[in-house]
Amino acid sequence: MKKYYKSLNLIIAVVFSGTLAVSCLDTDDQPNQNQNPRGSVAFANFSPGTSNLKFHSGGEPIFNNSVNYGQYYNTLWNGEVGIRQITVNSGSTPLDTLNLTIGMDRFYSVFAVNTPNQTELVSFEENFIVPGSGKAAIHFYQLSSDAPNLKVAIAGETANLGTYLFKQSSNYMEVNEVLNKRMFLIDNSTSDTLLSKFVTFNNGKVYSVVAKGLVNTNDNTQKLDIQIIPYNL
Repeated sequence: MKKYYKSLNLIIAVVFSGTLAVSCLDTDDQPNQNQNPRGSVAFANFSPGTSNLKFHSGGEPIFNNSVNYGQYYNTLWNGEVGIRQITVNSGSTPLDTLNLTIGMDRFYSVFAVNTPNQTELVSFEENFIVPGSGKAAIHFYQLSSDAPNLKVAIAGETANLGTYLFKQSSNYMEVNEVLNKRMFLIDNSTSDTLLSKFVTFNNGKVYSVVAKGLVNTNDNTQKLDIQIIPYNL
């Protein structure tokens, strides 16, 4: 049976680690946070074509450093229980605002998504699981704004990994350990493979898997891609 984390201490112990094509923000920057936090929030920029974005709460920057496309903070922000207004800025210009309801001992992710003229914030609550023997756990997010309904598949994996529209995500799913096998993003309407990429999901580990970028672009740095964020639990 899957075991769910119930303790804030365990949730805060979740740390972004590792590096793929685009890395976490390597910084000693510490978030501005209340002395009595009740929930934890991770932030990332998945808005292709944007750079130097900053997240704010209550008019104050959450982190001193900014993030470019594909970057995430390796520090969690600890916010008080209740409704918190989160804003993402480019310089002094606010791009979007999100009201995030933070619960006690809960964990959330907030992402900047969509193209530069339409950058918006989306949030997800994270309900981590401990994968069983011989398994890994993944949480898939569809954050490509112009992608069709995407079907997700892994070579040799028989489990149904689901289909997703923009801004949809899965729950955490158990998969068999994956060692350098292809993950596919497939147009669910036409069955055309839009992207395949070799991935590894190790036994006992937990990962976020993000479909990011754009299907219709000539900019190689913004094309549809898969970014994997491993967690240490």
